[in-house]
Amino acid sequence: MTKEWQTLAEQFQLALPVCVSTALSRGISDTDNSKRHQLNGDNLATGFSLVGLSELAMMMQGDCRLMQF
Repeated sequence: MTKEWQTLAEQFQLALPVCVSTALSRGISDTDNSKRHQLNGDNLATGFSLVGLSELAMMMQGDCRLMQF
């Protein structure tokens, strides 16, 4: 499924934001958060980015479509 999202994002120039709180609670982290929370490395797939609630809200104001699952 990750590869499919990455392909879709490349084809249509889409951002792939991921809620940072939800990701961390499931053991998914990027380099910055791994250092901040003293975790053993990062594992966020290429093309995805961890975002906070305020950044997600700002994205939603500017975009007309949001997919949530």
